[in-house]
Amino acid sequence: MNITAKIICSFVFLSFVALYPLTIHAEELYVWVDENGATHVTDRPPKKPAKIIGREAYKPTSPEEIQQYQDEQRYREEYSEAQHKRNQEIAEADREKEKYKKQQAKKNEKRAIARKKAEQARIEDLEAEKKRLRAIENKNYREARRIRIEKEKRQIERAINDIDD
Repeated sequence: MNITAKIICSFVFLSFVALYPLTIHAEELYVWVDENGATHVTDRPPKKPAKIIGREAYKPTSPEEIQQYQDEQRYREEYSEAQHKRNQEIAEADREKEKYKKQQAKKNEKRAIARKKAEQARIEDLEAEKKRLRAIENKNYREARRIRIEKEKRQIERAINDIDD
């Protein structure tokens, strides 16, 4: 084999090796009509039921088409990643919202219990005050003093319990 034949064979071989990866990027195109009668040409089948007119393999041939195809693929991947990330953020926000709602429900429950205890304490104090006033009317001052002291003890106990809670 002479030198020109070797050079030509080497050139053909190197050209084949360099251009072979470009043929791998074949993709199917879908031509379909939506419910409004509009015709679409996409690389993915329609999500909603539609009349598919045709499906054919598309192979980019020029370097510009190949670059455009690669850019579109990269854009789709980035878009898909962004959607996935957004969905995760929404799910996390929903979890935080549920957690907050549970905390608020617990706080509201505690407040309701505290209100009920306060109402009960007020009722007890009013009844004790009635008894004390009756004792004063009957001139039973020892009984009135004992009732007042018991009332003060209950108030102190409540204050201590409120501090502990």
